[in-house]
Amino acid sequence: MNDNREQFEDEQTELLMAKLRSIQSQEKPDPKFALRLRAQLSGHMAREEKQLLTQNFNFMSRFKFAIAGAVIAAVALIAVLSGSDKVLLPGKQEIALAGEGAFGALTKVSVSAKGQGGGGGGPADAALPAALEAERSSAGFGGGSSIMPVPTNYKFVYAGEDFGIDQDKMEVYRRVKGFGSVDFNEFISQFAVQIFDAGKFGQSKLEYFRVAEDRDFGYGLNVDLKEGTINISENWERWQTPDRQCQTPECYEQYRLRPEQIPADEAVIAATNAFLDEYGIGRENFGEPMVQNYWKLDYERLSSSDKMSYYIPDVVSVVYPLKVAGAEIYDEGGNKNGMFVTYSVRVNRVSSVSELTNQRYEASAYDVETDVSRIKAIAERGGFRTWYPYSEPGAKTEIVELNTPFRGLVRLWHDLGGKWEDIFVPSLIFPIKSAADGFYGSSVIVPLVKDVLDSQPEAPIIKPMPLPGLDIPEAEVRPNN
Repeated sequence: MNDNREQFEDEQTELLMAKLRSIQSQEKPDPKFALRLRAQLSGHMAREEKQLLTQNFNFMSRFKFAIAGAVIAAVALIAVLSGSDKVLLPGKQEIALAGEGAFGALTKVSVSAKGQGGGGGGPADAALPAALEAERSSAGFGGGSSIMPVPTNYKFVYAGEDFGIDQDKMEVYRRVKGFGSVDFNEFISQFAVQIFDAGKFGQSKLEYFRVAEDRDFGYGLNVDLKEGTINISENWERWQTPDRQCQTPECYEQYRLRPEQIPADEAVIAATNAFLDEYGIGRENFGEPMVQNYWKLDYERLSSSDKMSYYIPDVVSVVYPLKVAGAEIYDEGGNKNGMFVTYSVRVNRVSSVSELTNQRYEASAYDVETDVSRIKAIAERGGFRTWYPYSEPGAKTEIVELNTPFRGLVRLWHDLGGKWEDIFVPSLIFPIKSAADGFYGSSVIVPLVKDVLDSQPEAPIIKPMPLPGLDIPEAEVRPNN
């Protein structure tokens, strides 16, 4: 019985893949072919409505998902309508030239509110990847020192070589969202859904779906058709380790990791590279991978006693910096940004892949700032994410030296009246040349596009707030004796 089922699955997979391969060389697939393929797939599902099929599609061929046939039809239809070379994987990068200033005024870009620093924070502290915050608080174990830190202000001083800006216009890039669309009514009609009237959802499109491997340490595949993103995650129900069964502090303590149990960076990168290769996830649009050892920054600053209570994270995060038009991408805090792969130390395997996106972009020229003195002044304020100083008495000041900048692209979010889009803005990245212990940032960034710079407020002068006056009720006033 199982042999027949596997044979059937293989035959259906080969049929689907043969049809898809036949259109790979076509720039615009024939609409009649799309309808014919969909009809054939629907016919197979009707005859075998209780039969589960194994999905093999691009890098998904490495996953052994049990998926309802309707999802296959949805994915196949996307392939036909969008072109099979533009579905699910980053693939070949495409950049279309748009007119000058085509994205509108870039005056509304996301800037996370920069709170006051201290405790070792720098201007990039608020932009540290989420992995660091997760490491600090995982499983309820604190990661900081037991001593209240002294409030620290940082004074940024440029200590690099002379530089100039030799262009008055540069390209801003915008990622074109989406993999394609699937009509919801056509999709839901493949299921025997009787609890609501699917026909009432007019002009509806399928925007998101998730499939999961039904095996121990299997993966879940999350596909956002609207945004054009794919994330691979643990199938939590089948990804259980002894520490996740713990209910008491004593149990957690038993399974805590020690620093020496964390594998070397080279070993982690070798494992993540092997995973990407095995699952057919191309690396041609990414720079050299880098392990994000942010937890070590905390750990190495602690006293011996504090290290005893520090929680060592059980996952290691690797960033593969995205490249657009050959330039590496950074976030607002100056950290490299792109595809993130996490490696589970407990089970010695990759546990997730995030920020897999389609690779279609538009490029548009914008005016840039050429006044070097203004650029330096912004850098010495802490860059785009302006550093707001402490005003408390007793706050100390430390010097942070900035090195000669290099050019890169910084990922920002452009507000289009409630809708957000990814834009990549030419910027100068100032590496930290020297800094006192306790400073987290690795660099300071200054976007060069005038629209972006002009929209940012100057650093405010913060003064201590006076204490409010106290009104003492007359009945409580005691006469002098």
